[in-house]
Amino acid sequence: MLTPCIKICRAENGRCIGCGRTLEEIGIWRDLGDMQRRRIMARLLMEGYPGSAGTRPETTSTSRPPREQGQHDTLGAQPGPEITFRPACRRYPRAVLIDGIPYGERVVALVEALQKIADGDLAAKTCESIARRALGRQG
Repeated sequence: MLTPCIKICRAENGRCIGCGRTLEEIGIWRDLGDMQRRRIMARLLMEGYPGSAGTRPETTSTSRPPREQGQHDTLGAQPGPEITFRPACRRYPRAVLIDGIPYGERVVALVEALQKIADGDLAAKTCESIARRALGRQG
């Protein structure tokens, strides 16, 4: 599937800061045809998003092979899942979408906590405290 995703998936002001797509575009991406995807990718390129987002679209398979038990991801392995935030509306609650599958508030809190840790130059104790709060643990 054509995608402008550059694996920097974080929503700010209604857009992904990595590829530039709106949250709505991300939500319907799998339902779009290749022509519609190419138009959006060309627009993103004109708007100044990274060249890889519009000139060399990534081709991904729509299904992943099942993971063998005991097999773990390692550095340099296949790219991880696409993670995006879906804001709340009348039809559904706020959620984190991991490869298009919605997960609820607890996962939203965990992902936000991990982003705080990753974005900040924080002390180990502060990182541990953020993680414990996100997991709902005291200490």
